[in-house]
Amino acid sequence: MRILLSILLILLPVWPVMAETLYVDGLAGDDTANTGRQTGDAFATVGYAASTASASDVIWVNQSTYPELVTIVDANTTWLGDTQGVMWGGTGRPIVTGSDARNNAFTWGAVANVSLTGFACYSAKSYTINCTSASGSGSVVDCEILDGHSGVYSNGAVDVMDSTIKNMTYYGIFNVIGADVIGNTVTTTGYDGITGRGASPVIEGNALTGCGGGTGYASIYLYLAVSGTVKQNTVLSAPGNAIVVNNSSLPVIDSNLVVSAARAGLVLATQQNQVNRIRNNYFYDCGTGTPTGVIVFNEQTTGSNVFNFSNNIYYNNTGVTY
Repeated sequence: MRILLSILLILLPVWPVMAETLYVDGLAGDDTANTGRQTGDAFATVGYAASTASASDVIWVNQSTYPELVTIVDANTTWLGDTQGVMWGGTGRPIVTGSDARNNAFTWGAVANVSLTGFACYSAKSYTINCTSASGSGSVVDCEILDGHSGVYSNGAVDVMDSTIKNMTYYGIFNVIGADVIGNTVTTTGYDGITGRGASPVIEGNALTGCGGGTGYASIYLYLAVSGTVKQNTVLSAPGNAIVVNNSSLPVIDSNLVVSAARAGLVLATQQNQVNRIRNNYFYDCGTGTPTGVIVFNEQTTGSNVFNFSNNIYYNNTGVTY
């Protein structure tokens, strides 16, 4: 009998755990009494949803203000602000401010494929959206990060797309490693507007204004990058250098528009070998005193490491200076 029972237990199907949809409503939700499984039975806080969620869950968040540090611990979770009134019928972004506006709004470590869409975030004292581990990854899409310390910081591959980052004391999108930074609007940062690192980062189609103040910073900065692409970006009124490529190999700098930079339109410094492709860029009115479109230093100007410049336009600049 025991043998038969054991065989039956082995043959019973093991049903996979299905992903759930959870709901957060700061206006009418309740973390204690509600299950979070329906819009009318929603949790009250985003943090409680994060502690309840499992891998691959989808979490919808209604418009309200959430003064929380949200720590995400489950992979493949999708976090959606109900900006179009799909679930609750209103329009507007949920605002996550970080606890006392001093911590991150969202943070995660070695957690893969975290997706944030449709949030407004703020943090006065820290990186607003922060991926702390090289093993972490994800995406930030259609978010607004306004008036704070820094925007997005990542030790992992976190794509940032179609978002607005404005008035940061320090960085806009910083240390994004091997990820895509596409279609964002970044305005007024004290340090770099966008920094790309690692293998094949793509910085494309972004609009940057007033980013990169101070010596050693830039509106767009490629650092320790391999095969990085800076393409079809618009850089306006840079208080420092517009684009800097430093200690990187095989960069492609293609079809960027740079209008008015206090220093150089493009700085190429200490590349790690191989041919560099600088093409189809427009540099207008870059540099004070001696206007300079492109500055090249610590570089080999002949042989296999020579720069490949083609079809660039320099207006009110000296062109390329070695």
